[in-house]
Order: sequence, then C-alpha cells, then structure tokens
Amino acid sequence: REFPPMEVHLPKHNIWLDMNQVQLSWIDGRIVSLGTIYDITDKKLYQLEIERQISNDNLTGLYNRMRCEKDLGQYIKEAEENGSEGAFLCIDIDDFQNINDGLGHQYGDTLLKAIAHNLSRVSGIENNCYRISGDEFGIIVHGESYKALSRICKDLRAIFERPWFLKNEDFYCTMSMGIVCFPTD
Repeated sequence: REFPPMEVHLPKHNIWLDMNQVQLSWIDGRIVSLGTIYDITDKKLYQLEIERQISNDNLTGLYNRMRCEKDLGQYIKEAEENGSEGAFLCIDIDDFQNINDGLGHQYGDTLLKAIAHNLSRVSGIENNCYRISGDEFGIIVHGESYKALSRICKDLRAIFERPWFLKNEDFYCTMSMGIVCFPTD
C-alpha cells in the first residue's frame, strides 16, 4: 500500500524534504513500511524564485500586472460573496516620458523605485501595491482597509506633494489617480 507523498518544510533550518512511504510484505510475511526522504531544498528555492519572478516587477519589487489581475479577481469575488466592498486605485505618473528624456532613464528608474517604496509604506495597502506598466501603479484596497479609503487617498496624494531628490536637485512630479469601487462599479 502506498501513501501520498508529503512535502515538509523545516523553517528553522530552511530545509524542504520530500517524504514517501510504502507498505509491503516482507519475505517472511510481515507487513513493513519502507520510507524515503529526499532533500529538495535546492529545487524548492529555485521554484520559489521562479514564482517570485513571475509575479513581481524586477525594477520596483512590487507585484506586477499579472499578479494584480489575479488578486483583483479574487478580491472582487470575495466581496460579492460576503457583501463587502473594496476599491482599485490606478496611479499614472504625469509626463513620465519627459523625466526619462530630460534626466535619463537611470533617474527615471530611481524615481519609480522611490515611488514604489513610498506606496508600499502607506498603512492599509502595504501588500497590495502593483506596478501595472512603465509609469502606472495599481493599488487594491480591501477588507478593513476599505474603511480608511479616504485617508489612504490623502496619504497617496501627500507622496507627490514633496520633491524627489534626483540629479543633485529637488524634482517635483505629479500623478493622476482613478478610483473604482467593487463590486458595485
């Protein structure tokens, strides 16, 4: 008789093991269990890195558009099922192409990373920030955080009221933001 394989994670040592067990009749008729344990840590770490690369933006470290679409679908479904509400906020950096053209792409990248860092520090949306495209970010507000939507929007606007220090000087950039509430809109 075979038992289903078990994957075990030992977080203290950051080790993953694949354990298999089978029962069989021994030569003298006794039923015995034969077990095998394989260290699959390297395989698991590689798999986790691939999964991270699939769902994260390489430049900013935020989740990417594909992960945003998946998460948004899940949150909308949950809101419909339990009668809750949420919101999707889309932020676009105004005239970002002029930033890249005027300062250079390396400064545009620096600005995008700084914006991403600041977005993910806003209370209530820390793990729900996404880089949708070049200069576009998405934010999902759901659960208890939805009650703080007004404050979250205020905090997001405040991020763009301060200058960014780029190329040895203060640089101001503005953003446009759209909001849609779910599941109603």
